[in-house]
Amino acid sequence: MRAKTKKFFLVLIIILILLLLICGKHKCREKLLTPFLKRETIDSLKTIDEQHIPIQELRHKMIETTSTLVKQSRNKKADIVLLIDRTSSMYDNLNELYNLSDEFLTTISQQAKYARFTLAFFTDHFDGYRNSPNVTTVYQSTTDVNYIRTTIRQTMNAMQLYDGGIDEEECAWDGVHDVVNKNQWRDDSFRLIILITDAPIREKCPFHGYTKDTVEKAVNSINARLVIFKLS
Repeated sequence: MRAKTKKFFLVLIIILILLLLICGKHKCREKLLTPFLKRETIDSLKTIDEQHIPIQELRHKMIETTSTLVKQSRNKKADIVLLIDRTSSMYDNLNELYNLSDEFLTTISQQAKYARFTLAFFTDHFDGYRNSPNVTTVYQSTTDVNYIRTTIRQTMNAMQLYDGGIDEEECAWDGVHDVVNKNQWRDDSFRLIILITDAPIREKCPFHGYTKDTVEKAVNSINARLVIFKLS
């Protein structure tokens, strides 16, 4: 009985080796090995992933999370949006983003050969002295690291102490909804929106009334993912 069991497993191993040799470099090799590989920590079926982290961990978490999702997608054509809270409390955090932008863009570009990045900023509807229905600025998609860095620095220089109004919560859902509709998404690309804020997200903002449910449906409609980094 023991000899038959050994023979069975030997035959099974030979068959597996032959299948791997036949597959060569094709995707069927990945499919065969997938059950035996270590599972990633990011749920590939989850539309919205929310992480609460200190600013000191932002560099590591942004690169780690984005790298994992890009790897899971197996798509070299990635459209990635950095949607950043530009209210006054984020000034020091923007400086950190300015410093890490080179490393982040370079690392992700190496993993996704045809990656393209979009920078977008959102603020509150009430900016300290007026109400406005428009909270989001979406810039041109690019692969230019210097363009991203320059735009972040210009935004920091233009910030006012009263930007964001007098309340603590911000209209981040409006920003996400705007990005979904205004960004230049390419066909058949892996799509990721990275939201960075240090404030609670207002459950429902005036003017448009977007909520988490509304935004989740919008993100799903373009087959995208949303990762939220809430800074402490």
